Amino acid sequence: RDLVRSRGLGDVYKRQVVVSHGGALKALIGHLIGLEQHQLGRLSTRGNTGLSIIDFDSHLPRLVLLNDTSHLEACW
Repeated sequence: RDLVRSRGLGDVYKRQVVVSHGGALKALIGHLIGLEQHQLGRLSTRGNTGLSIIDFDSHLPRLVLLNDTSHLEACW
């Protein structure tokens, strides 16, 4: 949260993409939404190519979508 605010990234860039492994994404999302480290197990990042969206429009992070894999349904 502080990095986004301090660098003004929310004002400069409309969209940002972060690509990583599930564990790192879980830690990042958990931090942004204010979870303590012991609460990270509540987040599920299972499923390859899961899409998560965090909205910063209100200058506070809001988790909109967590690990959605519905885009894979067309592949099967």
